Amino acid sequence: MSQFSRQPWRRLAIMFLAVGSAAFLSRLAMNFLKRMPIDNPIQAMRVYLNTRVHAASSSTIPAFTIYKTERATSKDRIFRDGNEVPPFNNTVTSRFVFARRGDGSTADYMIHDTMLWPTDKPWDDTTIIDFSGRHIVHLFQFINVKHTFPFDTSRMDRYRALTVSPVPESDCLLAPDGRAATSFRHINVLGHEQILGFDTVKWVYDEGIDTSGNRQTKTEWHATALGCMVLKMTAVKTNSAGEAIYTTYHEPERIIVGEPDPTLFHPVADESKPSEQLKRRKQYYHGRDATTAELALTKKQDALYQEAQKRK
Repeated sequence: MSQFSRQPWRRLAIMFLAVGSAAFLSRLAMNFLKRMPIDNPIQAMRVYLNTRVHAASSSTIPAFTIYKTERATSKDRIFRDGNEVPPFNNTVTSRFVFARRGDGSTADYMIHDTMLWPTDKPWDDTTIIDFSGRHIVHLFQFINVKHTFPFDTSRMDRYRALTVSPVPESDCLLAPDGRAATSFRHINVLGHEQILGFDTVKWVYDEGIDTSGNRQTKTEWHATALGCMVLKMTAVKTNSAGEAIYTTYHEPERIIVGEPDPTLFHPVADESKPSEQLKRRKQYYHGRDATTAELALTKKQDALYQEAQKRK
């Protein structure tokens, strides 16, 4: 058989190979799109192609610290602890500090130190994941208490998974393993914006309707060069008439690139077990001792704390 007579078979084989490859890639793409937490197929395909080009994450996350302020605006007066509070009008309600070291360790501070009603008191909640120190710290500054839980070194991968960042090439929608990086669905990607000199990807999504019939919609700006951290956020709660009744704003004040202040990872406070934190909390906020029933709820936490101390 001559070379010319074999060409139709060769072309046919190439055609079948091309069709089969396209079908295989299409199946991969469809499986990928099913995992995407967005509804717009054009956006999803763009993310798919871009993520395939860059593979996992192509960037190294630098050490940084973000300082943010939370403000709120409300349509009506608010009742807290039996007090009637005038409507909020871009009122400062909390502060946030998030620090990430070069080794992936993080310190996440939420601080409420603005008195908004007569019986309001400062409070805070902080979690520190320290890979160099090999421990997790839960800190409560206003009652001067912290709990330190040394790592189980056989489970280091699990601890590191707590600080894994989404892939920026996926518009911060996917984790490095290809799964959705957020539990929220139906996200609409609105594009990219610059905030304090950093590129951010802008999301908007609907959190649904609560038991009171109010709907909450969130808009977030994720910094692609800072591990997809949320630099800015607006949450709008609307009633059944579509009126905005409460709006929360998180605005960045400062972003510092470089190793964070060491004191953020080494806070000074009394080391104690969880039951001691409960006792101090009840005295500080309510002016009374913790009840036997309340202390019983911390028994398991105390046992976990004591067990963790053996790993020092």
